[in-house]
Amino acid sequence: MRSKLRLLVFAVVLPLVLSACSTASSVGSGAATSPSSAASAPPSRAFSAIPDSDDSDEAAETVVGFTAGDTSLDVTMKDNPAARDFLSMLPLTLEFKDFAGNEKISYLPRELDHDDTEGSILNQGDFLHYIPWGNVGFWYTTDSSTHAEDSLVLGSFDATLDELEQPEGRDVTVKALP
Repeated sequence: MRSKLRLLVFAVVLPLVLSACSTASSVGSGAATSPSSAASAPPSRAFSAIPDSDDSDEAAETVVGFTAGDTSLDVTMKDNPAARDFLSMLPLTLEFKDFAGNEKISYLPRELDHDDTEGSILNQGDFLHYIPWGNVGFWYTTDSSTHAEDSLVLGSFDATLDELEQPEGRDVTVKALP
């Protein structure tokens, strides 16, 4: 009888303990700035916009807004470790610039945790993280990238080149949307 009682207690308590351990979140550190906007960047705070769930459809619904003045661009985030780490840095203030006629890029205040996130060839409409430089960007060219092992897709967007040029060179507020 005692062994059945112990087994019952174990079966009830273990899932509760494991559930409590899995809900811990990491805290983002530092404020995101580009070199020209270091003085005006707001402090970063912890933010976990992706729910703790195995349901990737639920996580894929996380939308991040990139706003400069009256221009706004929405990115639907993927559910991978690098994307979740990016979300933990929000809100951010970034400044984007064009790079090589392929993408609009900005630098983060720290490296993203990219362990267990697969590299990918980038395609038009991908919001990316380029590991060697520590930047994020909007891949807008119709040409695919050639650095699959160093490029991570964090999300996707739908915007014209004109819409991507509007916030270029301006402070862009980045935050999760409700």
